[in-house]
Amino acid sequence: MRDHKSAQVASTFSYSSQTQRFLELRFSATMGQEPEVELALA
Repeated sequence: MRDHKSAQVASTFSYSSQTQRFLELRFSATMGQEPEVELALA
């Protein structure tokens, strides 16, 4: 059961480049940068 869940998480991570970009945007916003700047770079 535990291994199955780990595999599910792994596939989710490899799948979600969009989510990764979203997290980068949130991180930049947290650091006090303008999200618009990040969007322009992306």
